[in-house]
Amino acid sequence: MLGLALGLAAAGPAGPAGAPPASALLPPAVSAGAAGAAAPATPGAPAAPANTAAAPARAAEAVAELAAVLARLGATDPIQGTLELQLSRQSTEEHWTDQSRVTVEVEDGPQGFTMSLSRAGSRQALHELRAQILDPAKHTPTYNALQALNLNELSGDLDGAAALAQDLSLAHPVDVQASSYLGRPARLLVLSLPPRLSAEARKHVKTADSQLSVWIGADGLPVGAEKIEHTRGRFLVLYFENLRKQSWTFGHKGNRLFATRHELVDNASGLGQDFRSSTVATLTLR
Repeated sequence: MLGLALGLAAAGPAGPAGAPPASALLPPAVSAGAAGAAAPATPGAPAAPANTAAAPARAAEAVAELAAVLARLGATDPIQGTLELQLSRQSTEEHWTDQSRVTVEVEDGPQGFTMSLSRAGSRQALHELRAQILDPAKHTPTYNALQALNLNELSGDLDGAAALAQDLSLAHPVDVQASSYLGRPARLLVLSLPPRLSAEARKHVKTADSQLSVWIGADGLPVGAEKIEHTRGRFLVLYFENLRKQSWTFGHKGNRLFATRHELVDNASGLGQDFRSSTVATLTLR
């Protein structure tokens, strides 16, 4: 029952894609507090928002400029590298924590997307599964990390322009302002996104707020992004809440925008239980 409730709370798009009025959106610091867990520090430092009627119009111009830049990034240039995935899951009520880690080789080029696991890694995953058959209490960290690898998110990390352009096509401009990202000057574009929920989820979700922030460098290319999705609802007599935060740090090679780091943090609560999961994918090019 809890799994179903939390699944409804987390319903929504994967990757950097995901409406209520902008005033209804909770800022990152407030949203994190509502879920009862501290959010990771944001690398981008926004200036104080300019609360003027002209802000959405300026943001709309910035969206058009960014969309034009992304349209030129067709991601046809090949890319290959090593992807390290770290997975952490924690249940505060049941007092357990699970840590997993795996490294795979990824490549995207004329032959399509490929992902390969080393022989040692595949043997380790099989060893864990066989050990768990004999003892169900055994942990399977390598296998768990492999299960967390999502094709949609991986392809989005290797072609960040396509995923970001999809978000822009759905977004409502809120504001654009001078800011910084990882210590360098940048423009911060703030957007609200409409909730995209299944028909079944809409029956139970009462509020669904989604906000996307994009930091744009001096050359017009995105250098970072952050998405916060906050969902509350009720299933039968159970209330549930989910706060999902994703952040991307972008790199640029040829006509390709890619994520050098992608972090996803989920905080969910329901049926008197709290659950937290964190996934960090780090890409090192070869």
